[in-house]
Amino acid sequence: MLNRTLNYYDLLFIAIGNIIGGGVFSLMGRGIFHGKGYTWILLLLSGFAMLYMSRAYVDIQDKIVGNESEFILAEEVGGKKFATLHTISSILSSTLTGSVITLAFADHINKVLGTDIPKKVIASITIIIVGIINSIGIRESTTVINSMTIIELLTLVILAFMVPSYINMKELSVKPMLKESMLVPLIMIFAFTGAEALPKLAGETKNNKDIPKAITTSISITTVLYALVSIVMISVLGTKTITNTPMVDVEDKIFNNGKVIGTIALFSIFNTVLMSNISASRTLYGYGVRNKIDHVTKTNTKQTPYIAIICCTALSLLLTHMGSMERLAILSNVSIMFTMIMINMNAYKDKKRVRNIISIVMASIFALYGLF
Repeated sequence: MLNRTLNYYDLLFIAIGNIIGGGVFSLMGRGIFHGKGYTWILLLLSGFAMLYMSRAYVDIQDKIVGNESEFILAEEVGGKKFATLHTISSILSSTLTGSVITLAFADHINKVLGTDIPKKVIASITIIIVGIINSIGIRESTTVINSMTIIELLTLVILAFMVPSYINMKELSVKPMLKESMLVPLIMIFAFTGAEALPKLAGETKNNKDIPKAITTSISITTVLYALVSIVMISVLGTKTITNTPMVDVEDKIFNNGKVIGTIALFSIFNTVLMSNISASRTLYGYGVRNKIDHVTKTNTKQTPYIAIICCTALSLLLTHMGSMERLAILSNVSIMFTMIMINMNAYKDKKRVRNIISIVMASIFALYGLF
């Protein structure tokens, strides 16, 4: 049994930090490259889509009781084999997220330090460090995550308040090609993922009804911030010279110094890698609890599932060497969409709400688009 130590604000900051690290610091450059001046609109649409699909967590909040809850929910929808398949998908999703974000982390390391260290070397070292921190304990890991999230949020809020001073209607009027505008939601909906990891922490949460509230609130906050920050990025940098590190470039252009935001970006991305490792290991632990696999459910003196952590850290290391950042992001996005489909199927089974059907269709479209 794990230690129930997380409250609502822990969950909220974990979700926001997890979302931001995978979005504005990691994928915003690619989103602007494809979405041009209309990126902020496409971000609002992507955020709304994720929020709409995530409302299903409110419908099933009474079923979120422990780390094995997601397996039980999937089992209710399609039986044990389906639940096992979903567990594999969920672990892959979390580990793929960690792999994607560590590659972005490597970009920022080289940018801030002015080095040219191979990205996969930096990514591998980062994943190992994250696995060690996760093993120390959930309270200690959460303290690291929350501290970094406060710094990240302040940075985004400051940039958001700069919109009136730097807005550039000429750059914001640059239209994307139809094919590119269709690609942006697929890539950028990944920028809003992270909050769906909270149910995996149910076994370490004091009041599990705080989980759906933290999910919907975190997505709402980041949607608004993303849109405002993207306006500043487009206005200051333009759409033709955008790079993989637009936050650093904005600071460099405005203040002739990209080191501060560059350093904050490192903390932010590290934050998300840590949460991805926690999420994957808790999913594996929950599977072990439900299916009575003793080796997977072993914990250390801090009641942390260290065997599950070792397994998921090793998997993330392997996946880091399998493909490009964008390709891994799409694969991870597809896996997360399968989770959204399953959650909404379970919610519809109990509540019979039309929005659950609409959410299933939306998630299916995102998943199929990523597959083909």
